[in-house]
Amino acid sequence: VIITDSITSKHIQSTFQSFLEWTANNLLVGFFAYIAVYALATILFVPGSILTLGGGFIFGHAAGSLWVGVLIGSGAVFIGASLGAIGSFLVGRYLVRDWVENFLVQKYPLVRALDGAIEQKGFH
Repeated sequence: VIITDSITSKHIQSTFQSFLEWTANNLLVGFFAYIAVYALATILFVPGSILTLGGGFIFGHAAGSLWVGVLIGSGAVFIGASLGAIGSFLVGRYLVRDWVENFLVQKYPLVRALDGAIEQKGFH
């Protein structure tokens, strides 16, 4: 989707640029919004390199110092990526586990055997 968008209409690219500019103009609120967007992007498997690089640049521009901006951006990326990883785990554990279990266990006998072995003995 992102590759197709970058070749054609560039709606996603312009949305990211607008968000990063808004973040630069609203530093405190933008910091927390950046964390939320980064966490959501992590959950939705959106590559984080654009947000990571853009965050360092924008926070550096907004803070007036590249090093301060990189420090702020790194903190925001770390917190956002960590929250996104926790969110991904929770989505996988509680929302889509049954669907994946039914799909994989029914279709692949090896997965069925592994699932049964782990269910009986855990990871011991």
